[in-house]
Amino acid sequence: MIRVLACLRSCLLAGIVLPLVASAAGPMFWDSPAKVPFGEGELQGAALDPDGSLVPGLAATTILADSNLVFWSATRGADGAVFVGSGHQGHVWRVDRRGQASLLADLPAEEVFSLLVDGTDVWAGCGPGGQVFVIDSRGQAALRGTVPGGFVWDLERAADGTIFLATGNPAAVYRVGRGGGELSLVAELPADNALDLAIRDDGLLLVATQAPGRVFRVDPRSGAHDVLVAMEQDEGRQVLRGPDGWYALGCQAQPAQGGQGGGRELSLNPFDIMVTAEADIQPVRVALYRLDGAAPERVWSSEHGLTSVAWSDDHGWLAAGGRENSGPARLYGLTMPNGRRELAAWEGGDVLDLVVVGKNNDPDDVLAVQAHPGRLTRLAQAGKDDAVALGAPLDGRAPVRWGRLTWQGAAGGQEPRFAVRTGMTPRPDGTWSAWADLGRGRDLDLGKLPAARCLQWRVVLPAGSRLDAVTVSALAPNLAPQITLLELQPAGEMLRGGMMASSENVTQHFESGLQIEYSTQRREDRRIDRERAAALRPLRTVSWHARDPNEDRLQYRLLYRREGQSVWLPLEGPLRDQVLTWDTASLADGYYELRLVASDRLDNPEPQALTAERILRRIPVDNTPPELTGWELRGHADGFALALRASDAFGNLAGAEVILPDGSIQRLDPVDGICDSAREVFAAVVAYPRAWAEAVGRPWTVRVRVWDLQGNIAQVSGVLP
Repeated sequence: MIRVLACLRSCLLAGIVLPLVASAAGPMFWDSPAKVPFGEGELQGAALDPDGSLVPGLAATTILADSNLVFWSATRGADGAVFVGSGHQGHVWRVDRRGQASLLADLPAEEVFSLLVDGTDVWAGCGPGGQVFVIDSRGQAALRGTVPGGFVWDLERAADGTIFLATGNPAAVYRVGRGGGELSLVAELPADNALDLAIRDDGLLLVATQAPGRVFRVDPRSGAHDVLVAMEQDEGRQVLRGPDGWYALGCQAQPAQGGQGGGRELSLNPFDIMVTAEADIQPVRVALYRLDGAAPERVWSSEHGLTSVAWSDDHGWLAAGGRENSGPARLYGLTMPNGRRELAAWEGGDVLDLVVVGKNNDPDDVLAVQAHPGRLTRLAQAGKDDAVALGAPLDGRAPVRWGRLTWQGAAGGQEPRFAVRTGMTPRPDGTWSAWADLGRGRDLDLGKLPAARCLQWRVVLPAGSRLDAVTVSALAPNLAPQITLLELQPAGEMLRGGMMASSENVTQHFESGLQIEYSTQRREDRRIDRERAAALRPLRTVSWHARDPNEDRLQYRLLYRREGQSVWLPLEGPLRDQVLTWDTASLADGYYELRLVASDRLDNPEPQALTAERILRRIPVDNTPPELTGWELRGHADGFALALRASDAFGNLAGAEVILPDGSIQRLDPVDGICDSAREVFAAVVAYPRAWAEAVGRPWTVRVRVWDLQGNIAQVSGVLP
């Protein structure tokens, strides 16, 4: 047997490592959060504490929902009501303390970007027309003015009743004096848009801008301004109060096309531009800056797409943004300097704004303003049976027998209560089972569940409970290997040298900077002579492909037999490669069958090991050269004449050639013109010496070679005196 070095096409993938998912037969375990993070599931009222454990968290309740709208922002009134501005229809909504929503005003504007409550009136900043409306308690709206830039991104009220507007494009700050009056320009800033502003206790304005991302300090009396923070990010998204002073949020934005006066247009959907810029050095995608102190400093940063932050005395720093991979909306708690933990997950669109609603003795509620689809969602401390978490679906890759579910953590008044469901698809769909209640307990039996590929668990966390870890076990049955291909490689051309031919080249450099590389490799014929090729003729290369559903390692054995016989003879094994060269030189002529057996016994005990088989039939073996008879060689006026008959007992002839006295080779065609049958007659006059070559002296030795389709060679020779 001859072993060969096979260079398969996969060699071209050098340096690429493809991960394999282990799903071998036998016991299987899924450990959360060690291997399957809790955050990959759904938190429906549960949350992750700073240590990564599941605890009762914030439960989501939908207050407003309209898939055709975009809810841009929300603000609280003095009576506890919340006002929400929506886009595409210019609506302003009022939500009372009980969570009942009603339409306050339908404005003649496309988008309501910002709202401000001033006593019993509500101010609305709009776009893209730049209108500013004042809405009274009856819902009657009056136009107070229009800003030139077209976008009113924020509204703030000073202690003396002055209303300030952050606008764009370009970035500018406007005011409306106490008691009304026309809009007047306070300052135009060197940026595209002024997205947010705040009023400090000393009366100065803090203005966050986009393109570039800056926080400007503006004196509203004179309009003088300077840069307080030059952000790494392209967009200064928010300015807000934190636990110990003023903070600003910066987000990295990608420039859009267009704009006027050297600026650019801001998309009505901020998430169209909330992507990382293409640059050699990428800025941090989102960062939180503290503005007070000796100098502004970055206190938190992340590469996640968060676009809104808020401070809660109960929950700390909160953040949200666009949904990741079209998953649920998520609320995070920030941990300095660059961490985050999930506090809630719920259905809905991208979060554009967060509003903290404080209560006297209970933990703060959080309002999430969402788009695509539009929603206003209240996130409140989960009550009894409201703190629910779903684990990520566990995939056994094939139907498995489920074992047990165990958990670690602390119980509150009661232990957590678990339920499970199963299915045959990687993600839950309509084909999955209903939830099966497992009850309470540290060690829960799953043995009564039907065999299924996937399982998902659900837990209800009582008040005061904590879930540190969940482990699910299963037994995967062993599945037989699958042989997908077994083939005999057709004979190929044989060349001298290995597969990695190399050469030493020379490079010439010219004064102009031009460089030319010359190859020194000789252009020689690498084909080996026919006799050497015939010696390798009995080598037959067989290749195959096989896989194991359990990802078990496979071993292979090959057996063979002559067609018509019953006993299989061992050829080679065990093998790990999927290619073998078979030396058939010792076999009698005829047709043979090759049997491949794949086994997974490397990863399974012998009673459970399984095999797969495949047979390759009608493999021709021909080790007998053609028979040559009637050989004649005589002189001729033009050179010499020859004649012979050739026949092959197993198959057809494939070619013939004459070796001239000087050693050169010339093709020899049979009388019928094509050498392609089991019997051929050759009769030819060969011109010699040739006009372009020098003749050798007599006597002349002439040889004729004839070969069959399997490469067997027969030859005959003669001498002309």
